[in-house]
Amino acid sequence: DMYPVKHLCINLGGPGDRRDAKGRLWLSYPRPWGRMRIDLPLQIQLAPEMSYYRQPAELVNYAGTDVPWVYTSGYRGLLKCTIPVARDEDGDALYTVRLGFVDPDNVKPGRRVFDIKLQGEVVEKGFDIAKAAGGPGRVVEREYRGIRAGRNVVVELVPRASKLTSETAPVISSIELVRERVLSVGMAVPSFTLSDLDKTSPGARGRNRSAEPRRSPAYHEEIRLDHR
Repeated sequence: DMYPVKHLCINLGGPGDRRDAKGRLWLSYPRPWGRMRIDLPLQIQLAPEMSYYRQPAELVNYAGTDVPWVYTSGYRGLLKCTIPVARDEDGDALYTVRLGFVDPDNVKPGRRVFDIKLQGEVVEKGFDIAKAAGGPGRVVEREYRGIRAGRNVVVELVPRASKLTSETAPVISSIELVRERVLSVGMAVPSFTLSDLDKTSPGARGRNRSAEPRRSPAYHEEIRLDHR
């Protein structure tokens, strides 16, 4: 069971899972086929006619990172990515979100500009990868701390361009999540009906159940305990 997520590294567009020198396991997405693969149920919204890309890792060497092979792939036109991180009973927590970018198409700033949103809130306006990189072949990493999340962490890239092309649409290579601390703990109460209790009570055997009044539907409730 992978929930709640404590540390997750996603290599968008990557050809397969790989562990880096620090011991972090980077899960590629889309997921590779296999009998023992780890499930990663992301929900990704793309701009029309956009998809992921890959470059030969042996032919590209990006500066500014200790995992250059992560940046040889990515998604062009990614508008929204929803990442499940917990179940209802796991409660809310604060996360550190790290996003990794490299622009494989533009050298000059001003072409690919977009806002970055986390959990529906803008965390950076007018982000320009080429401008932030300060030169070609350089990786740009952004880190945002204290991001509150329940079941999902939602990353959105909102383009400034009115017409999206491979050179103007948002592009992203990696997403890393680290669970900082728990804010609240949920508790799922088991579902049961009164008839379940009758079956275990003395004298329940042989009772004429057709003559009994209809039982109420199963009772569900979530109890949330806040840690202050």
